[in-house]
Amino acid sequence: MSAGTDIPEIERIVFFDGQVLQRRDLAELQRTHRELRWLHNRSLHAWGIGSGLLVAGARGDSVVTVEPGYGIDCLGREIILTTPRVLTVPSNPGVNGDAIYHLIAQWQSDDQQTVVEVRDGSCTAGGAVRLTEEPLLSWQRPGAILEGHGLVLAEIRVRNCQLNALVSLAVRRSARASEQPYVFAGETAAGGTTWDPWRNQADGNMIGVITVVDTSAARFRAVPRYIVEVIGPRFFTSGGRQGLALGITVLHEPRPDRIQVGVQWWPSPSHQVLVDPIAAPGLIGQTLRWRVAWMGIEA
Repeated sequence: MSAGTDIPEIERIVFFDGQVLQRRDLAELQRTHRELRWLHNRSLHAWGIGSGLLVAGARGDSVVTVEPGYGIDCLGREIILTTPRVLTVPSNPGVNGDAIYHLIAQWQSDDQQTVVEVRDGSCTAGGAVRLTEEPLLSWQRPGAILEGHGLVLAEIRVRNCQLNALVSLAVRRSARASEQPYVFAGETAAGGTTWDPWRNQADGNMIGVITVVDTSAARFRAVPRYIVEVIGPRFFTSGGRQGLALGITVLHEPRPDRIQVGVQWWPSPSHQVLVDPIAAPGLIGQTLRWRVAWMGIEA
């Protein structure tokens, strides 16, 4: 990879009549095409499950079945399962109640693949000439794999080495663009939303309050169109004086997994507006208990 980018270092492989080809020439040619394909995948396509890779299992089963299918991880590498697989449900020793596992499919390098065919060399020792192209399927605890570096195929609940519920496919991420807009909504907790002072970068004066809202539960593939509302009372009493926490809601640096929601004070001539940089976040978060309701729409 080039420093600071995800562009691989690639050399064009050329040939001439009468050239003696060595193993490294053909291996480098294959590597070049693979790197270009991975670059295309991660640059122009979303990662996730493209087709198949369905997992089935009913309550009481001790095994699950995985159908053949195709997917792409966040590095653009193809995850291909060519034949059905049957996997034993993991045990849950020492766990009271259900143990939750995710079935993960991960790309494997050549040295991790199974050798399908070996041939003798004409003048030297032989070697492998055909390998499988299979992913590593493994049971992992939720969050054990960095998201995107392995595809989550299913979630199971295990008790006494058996499924305690139908296999759930809700945790899967599709690489295909939805034909319908994808909508997800959430809300932060009243009294549990952390508000920080929002200061003008030019002079450091406080202009409002701001909070960071985690939207990762939506699993958006790109930055959606966010709609937010700050919910909570605006009138307050402080030191025997009435005030009005009135402001304009502003979105900052929206990302697929989070947004920053700021409230910029809007002065009112008839009320004392909350401007104390020390008291404001606590009063907004704990006394007025402001919370953020949000919705993301991904076309």
